[in-house]
Amino acid sequence: IQWQAREVGDENTAKAPSFLQEFAKDYKDDDRVKRVITGMAWHRNRFVLLSGKCICMSADGDYYNFWPKTAMTVNEIDPIDIEAAVQMPAPLKDAMEVNAGLVLFAKDEQFLLTTDAEGFRPGSAKVMSLAKFNYNVDVHPIKIGSNIGFMSDAGLNDKLFEMSKVS
Repeated sequence: IQWQAREVGDENTAKAPSFLQEFAKDYKDDDRVKRVITGMAWHRNRFVLLSGKCICMSADGDYYNFWPKTAMTVNEIDPIDIEAAVQMPAPLKDAMEVNAGLVLFAKDEQFLLTTDAEGFRPGSAKVMSLAKFNYNVDVHPIKIGSNIGFMSDAGLNDKLFEMSKVS
């Protein structure tokens, strides 16, 4: 992949995307100093990378560009970098697109990345907690019509959860 490089600003005016930044203290693991990409998805003409509790979305239509076009203003096609307010320190692992937005899965909580605006923009994107079910990070969620199915990790007796009418 030919990733785009920063063309404007510096670390103060055009920060690096979260997946390139150092670990937050609650995700520090071994001697690694950079975050790791824990999941990927496509949503509304953007490439989405999950890294810890961060959701990094590429520039609109420019899938390998995670840098803003200008350091002076926020453009509606600029990349989106937002954090989920996780209660249990577990990284986001999977994502599944639904009409209302992008459902995100962490080990003990599910979120919805959505917007109230017409399109996804840096200033209008928001992450809301949907549910707090145990999720088996080794089994990807599946589409069941307009619903989403996902497995719990309950030890001897796993459960299949079905999420419907996500809004």
